[in-house]
Amino acid sequence: RRRRSRAMPSATSADARARKLASWLTANGVRTSNLRFAPSPDGQVAVYATRRLEADETVGWIPKQCILSPINSRVGELLREHEISHGLALTAAVLFERASATSRWRDYFDYFMPKDKASGASLP
Repeated sequence: RRRRSRAMPSATSADARARKLASWLTANGVRTSNLRFAPSPDGQVAVYATRRLEADETVGWIPKQCILSPINSRVGELLREHEISHGLALTAAVLFERASATSRWRDYFDYFMPKDKASGASLP
């Protein structure tokens, strides 16, 4: 039985995804001045240090509101109302936000889980 091979994302696609993620991070108050987003050798997007870093140096800062959780998801109130918590609540929040075209995390998800245009399936 033959396995179907998956095409690797193009460098252009990875460049566009990296720019989109960097824009999302900046717009949401994430500081990444010591980091650069660029295509990796396998066509994915990688994060690189822009200079040699010290052992105890902070390389980035993420505001609490940028961390997706059941509390700040648009289904947070519904989850609390039905007493859904912990791992199940986080799973539900991620699934809801991932499926929503208007999610504030859209560009973040598109970076880490690009969609295959033909099938709509997430690529690994």
